[in-house]
Amino acid sequence: MEIEPALTRYADLLFRLPQLHDGLRGSRDVGELLARGCDLALAESAFARAVVVAVDDDLLTAEAMDPPRTASSDVLRRQIVADPPTLRPGTIEAELIRRPERYPRAAGELPSVLAERFALERPAFGVVAPESSVVGLLVADGLDREPDEGDRFVVTLFGRMLSVVLEHVVMRARIAELSSELQHLTVTTQALAAEAFRGPVTIPVRGRHLPRFRTVDGPSAQVRDSARDLLTPREIEIAEQMSQGRSNREIADQLYLSPETVKDNVARIVRKLGAANRIDAAVRFLRLADDPRAGGR
Repeated sequence: MEIEPALTRYADLLFRLPQLHDGLRGSRDVGELLARGCDLALAESAFARAVVVAVDDDLLTAEAMDPPRTASSDVLRRQIVADPPTLRPGTIEAELIRRPERYPRAAGELPSVLAERFALERPAFGVVAPESSVVGLLVADGLDREPDEGDRFVVTLFGRMLSVVLEHVVMRARIAELSSELQHLTVTTQALAAEAFRGPVTIPVRGRHLPRFRTVDGPSAQVRDSARDLLTPREIEIAEQMSQGRSNREIADQLYLSPETVKDNVARIVRKLGAANRIDAAVRFLRLADDPRAGGR
């Protein structure tokens, strides 16, 4: 490789790093991020295919990665998923995971598990290590010559860029999950508070909670003649799902709730409707809702 054109190319790559970084940050999840990283690494190098592998117990797997756009990369990804090799001491993969600072000096000194299993030609490696903890390796191969320092530089650079962006994508996913859980918790807390203030006082009778006394400021029997008067909006949603014969797990998936939240709401619905069980509660709900399936008007 001529030195001056190579320097110009890599200087241009470094100049465009912020743009490439922003493109990776737009990934919706980790799988898409890894696939994009491989495609970009190939676009900026002379390698023919690339894949990101992670360590699962003692196996090297590519299951976390979405299918990349490059067909040859996807073939390699599927081969690794179908037949993950065992990480072996004394190989370049094991050494990079244990001591990533040794690369690329160790590249020519140690055998490669991936090269032996999948006939890789002169592979180059980039370490994916968010927060200084190695979680995966970016592996590129397919050059028609021995990789030089510039080739390894590109793969190493994209490994480090994936490390930085991976932290962002994972944190964004965790915040979204936490926000969803907090929303569910808020709805459940509101339902519990509403029941505490408005619900009737009950006495257990043969394992069932039947209304015996009502709270002072609770609605009278005359106005408690519809599902809306008896149940909270969330309980009505769950009761509608119950009336369609769905299980707690199916209701949880449908309404994006945890199974425990659904279970608690079902118990309150059964109690509020004075039902013997969830089937009886579903029938009573349909009658209150004046649903034709319950024989209403």
